[in-house]
Amino acid sequence: MGIYFAGNSLRPISKINEQVSLITAQNLSQKLDEGNRKDEIAQLAINFNNVLGRLNLAFEQQKSFVSHASHELRTPLAALKSEIQLGQRFTKNDPDLKEVFTNLFSDTERLISITNNLLFLARSYENLGRMKMYPVRIEDLAFLAKEELLTSFPDYKVNIDYATIPDNENETVIEGNEELLKRVILNLIDNACKYSENHTAQLLIATNERYCIVKVIDQGSGISKEDLPQIFNPFFRSSHTSELPGFGIGLSICQRIVELHHGTISVASELGKGSEFQVQLSHI
Repeated sequence: MGIYFAGNSLRPISKINEQVSLITAQNLSQKLDEGNRKDEIAQLAINFNNVLGRLNLAFEQQKSFVSHASHELRTPLAALKSEIQLGQRFTKNDPDLKEVFTNLFSDTERLISITNNLLFLARSYENLGRMKMYPVRIEDLAFLAKEELLTSFPDYKVNIDYATIPDNENETVIEGNEELLKRVILNLIDNACKYSENHTAQLLIATNERYCIVKVIDQGSGISKEDLPQIFNPFFRSSHTSELPGFGIGLSICQRIVELHHGTISVASELGKGSEFQVQLSHI
């Protein structure tokens, strides 16, 4: 009888544990079952739901602030860029003034890039659930990303190949958003080229019965074991890459997009020998 009553008493707690384990940062609006709202266990569920509500509100306010701040910054920054470009026309005969305007233009471009990335990151959270999904082929996205990257950086090299030949053509077709998935590939090959002395990235596509796997490999400076756990955190940059241009936002954007597509992104790296980023997505 003791075992019976103990089991009945602990069953609501087990149910709460199961529900709590399903709550993540993406579904903070989910609530626990509050039962009869009278006993101690029900009160525990009510208090937990109140905490979740406050956390969800804080996250929403933070995302709203980033989105609105980034949006409001875009217009004055675009105007500033235009004014600097106009001013550069009158600096041809003054080398010192020309250098000042060149630095101003470079810093403005960096601010615009940071703002656009922050806005993109914020909107990716806002558009959760409203994102348009349709079949896209990974090979097509890879070549589109390569073409876009080489347009901006003609000295970069990107080699695209299969790690394993697909058994059928649908194994490289993903149900997803074309622009977002292209952004992931573009960011990864851009980083691979940027952090490699030979400015070369290798992109390999592999498949199995369930997943399509994209590997981006470089022979660059690599990532230390201490930095690996933080590499996907926004604004984090490894100490040995701080002299190179970048903001530490690209990989966090990649991770967010992959999560929206219910996939995984991981990295294996050795300092001084290069890195391998792997994106795994379910194919149709």
